Amino acid sequence: MSNSGLASLAQSSATNTTEINRVVVSSVIGTAVEWYDFLIYGAATALVFNKLFFPLSDPALSTIAAFGTYAVGFLARPLGAAIFGHFGDRVGRKAMLAMTIVIMGLGTFLIGLLPTYEQIGIAAPILLVLLRLLQGIGIGGEWGGAVLMVVENAPARSRGILGSMVQIGWPIGNLAAIGAFAALAQVPEPDFLAWAWRIPFLISIVLVGIGLYIRMQLEETPVFRELEAKNAVARLPLIEILTRHRRSFFTAVGLKLSEISYAIIGGVFAISYVTGNLAMPRNLIINAILLSAIVALLIIPVFGWLSDRIGRKTMFYASCLFAIGFAFPLFWLLDTKEPLTITLTIITAISFGQMVGFAVGAPWYSELFAARTRYSGASLGFQVGAAIGGLTPFAAATFMAWTGGATWPISLYLIVLAVITLIAAMAARNRRQSIELTWADALYFCAWPRTRSYDAELVGVAHPNLGARSTVRKIGSVGQGAPPPMPVMMHADPDQLARTAAIDFTRCAVAHWQTALGSELLGAYLIGSLAHGGFSRRYSDIDIALVTEAELPSHALDRMRCEAVALSAHWGPKLSLFWTDRHFCLGRFPPLDRIDYIDHAVTLMERECVRPMRPAIEEIQRYLAGAPFANWRDMAWHFATAASLEAKQRKV
Repeated sequence: MSNSGLASLAQSSATNTTEINRVVVSSVIGTAVEWYDFLIYGAATALVFNKLFFPLSDPALSTIAAFGTYAVGFLARPLGAAIFGHFGDRVGRKAMLAMTIVIMGLGTFLIGLLPTYEQIGIAAPILLVLLRLLQGIGIGGEWGGAVLMVVENAPARSRGILGSMVQIGWPIGNLAAIGAFAALAQVPEPDFLAWAWRIPFLISIVLVGIGLYIRMQLEETPVFRELEAKNAVARLPLIEILTRHRRSFFTAVGLKLSEISYAIIGGVFAISYVTGNLAMPRNLIINAILLSAIVALLIIPVFGWLSDRIGRKTMFYASCLFAIGFAFPLFWLLDTKEPLTITLTIITAISFGQMVGFAVGAPWYSELFAARTRYSGASLGFQVGAAIGGLTPFAAATFMAWTGGATWPISLYLIVLAVITLIAAMAARNRRQSIELTWADALYFCAWPRTRSYDAELVGVAHPNLGARSTVRKIGSVGQGAPPPMPVMMHADPDQLARTAAIDFTRCAVAHWQTALGSELLGAYLIGSLAHGGFSRRYSDIDIALVTEAELPSHALDRMRCEAVALSAHWGPKLSLFWTDRHFCLGRFPPLDRIDYIDHAVTLMERECVRPMRPAIEEIQRYLAGAPFANWRDMAWHFATAASLEAKQRKV
């Protein structure tokens, strides 16, 4: 690669980094506004709505009714995910984000204007439920779009930390919501119930205007633009999710359950429990939740960063084990009525019971689905899980009324949901099984193996896809604000370097094919010498086996080969494609290559595990007796008796 090419690549990477930072900041601000709108309802449920909108003679029944309307918002979230997910996959991510923030803000503002039950009777709780339904629809469509705006712009190697940054909007919104009520805590109870509770709802209209302006400055994600350019946009993404990707959908639902239950118990139900059952001051629990939100601001990026290092599954395993072990001690510690103990208990429950799954889930839900159905799949899975978990305060209040104030059924409920999430995490495919690269990754992977060395010092740099550090030559700075220079491998075995470069090329090529084919591509695998050793930079081919949902037309294969050559003029012509459908009835997949696939295949991408029967000896004998091997035997004889060995000719 020339010096000008390196400078162009560095400038492109720097621009890409600036754009990603802008997208992250914009998504965090917009998400914070929406979470503020959604969460002030939760705080008001325990403090206001049970008294002003559900004034039943039995306080326990009033609380159950109030939390029932709170759950309505969660039950409406899957509806919002289905509606906005469909159009987000059809029209684009940006337009949906603008619509959802307007819907959320309008619902919240109107709640602040609602008359109470005493003023208009039964119409008050009915209108409150309808506006909560509007809030639920808005937040149901918002989350997926905000996460995808970041994840689809982020490099694969830092998708965990950047995706988790979007979730910072939750503690910011929670801080604003709880802070608003905390500021009003000094207001006398009669004045608070008369008018002061409306202030946090009314000021949301200003925040919505700010968030809408910021979101209108964003550009559509490059992944969706590429889908539009290739005419690969899903026609009915929701139907495709429910018919072809049920495993990923139910996995996403299960991953959400434990996290959302701890969020609601620690951040919503605890307000009612501490102020009502324990008769503790309202300020105590509100301040505890406020402190937990501050801690969440610090630990969410840490959890996202750890998921990039040790894996999403490991993080979820740890969170589920904590959720199971802390279910009973949670209430034991609250029952001590010690202010410091209560505060630390709430912080611990929210930090490790909720925030681990909340931070790591954002990128992982997105990675479970292909780009063409990602908005629908990630949003619907997340929100269906949230809807089930949204029943938690209603269930908890019911359990306590049923048992006369005992909390052991709530602890068992938390354990059951944590076990379901643990099973979902075990069943989920690890992100490394589905490699989907951005253009920045593609340029990086394709450029570094062929880059010539320049005047610079020898340093130890690890390539992102290599497990061990290697001796490399680091290219000097190529301009103001340039990203860290790309490493070039030096003083190592040439065949091993070539094998590493070839594998990186195949990953990049498969990422392009996956974007084009979408859910039609079930899996892509390395076979041959790249998979089981013996790769030679001069004589070996690059063999890739593809498993597709249905028949792969010849023009699609030709296009895939052309894209491979465009990615690398060196490796592209060496590519051999073997493909078959999910039943191994169509395509070109000879028996010897099927054996290689069964025994030695290295997964580049796998959406569904499909394995053929091992070929019978009769099929192999018929194949070996065919014309291809007769021709190859003649070619092998001439090759073995040649006076000198020449480099293998490139394929055409």
